[in-house]
Amino acid sequence: MGAGLRLAQVERSSTVEIAPYTGRSIVPSSKNNPILGRGIASSPTKESLHKSWLRQKHEKVKLSSRPRPGRAQPDGKKRILRLRLDGAQPRHHTGLGRISIMQKYNYRRTLPHIQKDNRPLFVTFSTYKRWVLPESARQLVLECCIQEHAHTIELHAALVMPDHAHLIFTPLISPAQETYSLPDIMRLIKGRAARKINLLLGRRGPVWQEECFDHVLRSNESLAEKIEYICQNPVRAGLVECKNDYPCLWRGRIPVL
Repeated sequence: MGAGLRLAQVERSSTVEIAPYTGRSIVPSSKNNPILGRGIASSPTKESLHKSWLRQKHEKVKLSSRPRPGRAQPDGKKRILRLRLDGAQPRHHTGLGRISIMQKYNYRRTLPHIQKDNRPLFVTFSTYKRWVLPESARQLVLECCIQEHAHTIELHAALVMPDHAHLIFTPLISPAQETYSLPDIMRLIKGRAARKINLLLGRRGPVWQEECFDHVLRSNESLAEKIEYICQNPVRAGLVECKNDYPCLWRGRIPVL
């Protein structure tokens, strides 16, 4: 009798309701049913157990229902998670959505220029956007290079081409007993030449690219090869038939390394 009465109570208290639009059964919650609350209800899900474990282990864990980035979302789009290291600067884009050229090549201007005392340097610098200089402007550039001879550098060879220039020189010692640095030397030459060119042509704006490319010459063979290379450059370009016919070429003393 006791078992039959208990089963009757279960049947009456667990009345099944049928959802009219899906046909799925909805079982009353165990909160309002003392018998279902004693273990007859279904076991907890894996997700609920995991959340409960997190709450117990970390008191301040905040559980969020935010969808994972990179996964397909209900709206059909994907969320992309971007991480940035501490201290890193965000990228700034131009109006076209691309990184500007100045930012793209900004790292080049921060690279150190390697130079050694009493060692010649082979330096190349180019015009802004490979602008072709007229012959009169090229002659001005050569004069600006020669002007630094015996002041900040000992110039061994200089060549000014239509859109670039080659120099071979050895930095001198300043009155403060320090070797003139390559950035200071190039700033003097390029800055003076740019001002004179703009004044000559009646224009404004940059003349040279920001960066120059340099190489330390460590032997007599490499020095002789570089000097011969720049002397033959106008011939290879088809500007003259003989290297001595090119007006924007200058050669000085060749040191012994």
